[in-house]
Amino acid sequence: MKDIINEQDVAHLLDIFYERIREHDELGPIFNDDIGALWELHMDTLNRFWCTLLFEGQSYFGNPFSRHTHLPIKDHHFDQWLELFICTVDELYAGEKADEAKKRALSFANSFRNKFSKLDKPTSKAPFFKSLFSRFRISSYLKSNRAIT
Repeated sequence: MKDIINEQDVAHLLDIFYERIREHDELGPIFNDDIGALWELHMDTLNRFWCTLLFEGQSYFGNPFSRHTHLPIKDHHFDQWLELFICTVDELYAGEKADEAKKRALSFANSFRNKFSKLDKPTSKAPFFKSLFSRFRISSYLKSNRAIT
């Protein structure tokens, strides 16, 4: 079995991995509902992200964590994501870069899990907007009362 050696290998890995994510009973709805018809654009971003991690060069610029904070991700989803990723890598590749990809995935899953546990975030978009509206109303109320006193 060959190692991950170029961008085409990364794209192949990610195509298979994210097809599995899209079909997963729990992870699929989370990502499909958020990404919708923009999977092709998202896959391009993911390819640039992983190529930046695994190879020299800088084709990805951004903050991957901030792009996920609004998602209704629970603790066990990180384990599911990681298991799918490692299984996909192991089915397709073996070698130094394959091992590095798995180590990076483990690191990201643990980092995201830790950061998500510290977020005070709603579990869906609807409550998020309701909570924003409530905060806005409370903030407006406090401002108007301060103006009176």
